[in-house]
Amino acid sequence: MNMKSWTLFTHFFIKTMVFVFSALIFNTCLTSCSLPSSTGPQFDPHTDSPSSSKAVPLEQAALTTQLPPQPLQPELLQPPTQDYRLGAGDKVEIEIFGEADTRETTFITPDGLVYYSALPGLPAAGKTTSQLRDDIQHALLKLYRHPSVGVTLTEARSQRVMVMGRVNSPGSFPLKQPIRVLDAISQAGGLSTSDMNGTTEELADLAHSFLKRGDQLMPVNFDRLLRHGDATQNIYLQAGDFIYLPSSLTSEIYIMGSVHRPRAMPFRPDMSLVSAYGQAMGARSGTDLKSIVIVRGSLTQPTYARVDLAAILQGRRPDVRLQPGDIIYFPPSGSGLNPISYVQTAVDTFTRTIGASEGPHHYPSAAINATALGLGGATGGRLISDHFPRK
Repeated sequence: MNMKSWTLFTHFFIKTMVFVFSALIFNTCLTSCSLPSSTGPQFDPHTDSPSSSKAVPLEQAALTTQLPPQPLQPELLQPPTQDYRLGAGDKVEIEIFGEADTRETTFITPDGLVYYSALPGLPAAGKTTSQLRDDIQHALLKLYRHPSVGVTLTEARSQRVMVMGRVNSPGSFPLKQPIRVLDAISQAGGLSTSDMNGTTEELADLAHSFLKRGDQLMPVNFDRLLRHGDATQNIYLQAGDFIYLPSSLTSEIYIMGSVHRPRAMPFRPDMSLVSAYGQAMGARSGTDLKSIVIVRGSLTQPTYARVDLAAILQGRRPDVRLQPGDIIYFPPSGSGLNPISYVQTAVDTFTRTIGASEGPHHYPSAAINATALGLGGATGGRLISDHFPRK
């Protein structure tokens, strides 16, 4: 072996021995140094983070307040005095008194016109029968001398109320005459019931039932009306009113507001605020996590509490146990609203969403987007325009 080969071999041997001795020293340090034992306390994200097993009732976690009942205006219990306004689909009978073979039955067309005899289409939608009679008489002056016209509404189709949910025959019903809430429920076949163990059980959740008039939630307490016979809740209906009686067999909670996946979630016995927050994929940027509002009980007289979710996530406060039917609202930061305003926003959003889902003909803008409802962004699964995706 020449000198050059011997030198290369010596360098390789020295480097190898240095590596071996370094490994031996490192291993000795690991076994002799005082490190925490594997049996000692270790952080477990499943047990050390807030969990439903540590959740407490809402009453223990925050101050709960029940809103006072909203009084119904006395005039709502009086039959409407305004005359019926014609609309598309209504059938009317028109005749010229004293003229033979002039009686005709016709209807208001979808574009709001009525056709009679040789007259062109006359505007009829939104008018009373008396106003339409005067218009027809004036138009007939070109064909008759002093015509005397009669217009009779024979079938009302345009003015309707909708009753949906746990009734035997849900649907849309014509408002042929002044009717009240109980009359409309009766037309829908009454409440659905189930015979269980020889007893009859109502299937409607009366606490979350509601009457919507346009964008206004009418303060009708369905539990007092249907279970206790309180006639003061039996108000007269108007065209376009929407009554919804949800199922008492569906146990869900509703996550709304500034979260990534606003949705209705099937309720589980171990469900808590933190677990619901996780299923909603967390809050959007700019959410006030210190002012989460939980709404519980009747929609007309709910109980609510403002909860500091930020403190719960930091482990400074206990998690909150949820109940079926709870509405959890995540408000945006800097809105400046008080808790009662948040409650009203949450209830209004809930009823508008249900109304859009169950009554698309009643609510023309059924494809309500997330911005309009204040429900947040994309949801995954069904979109929020499909109204409360469920999983």
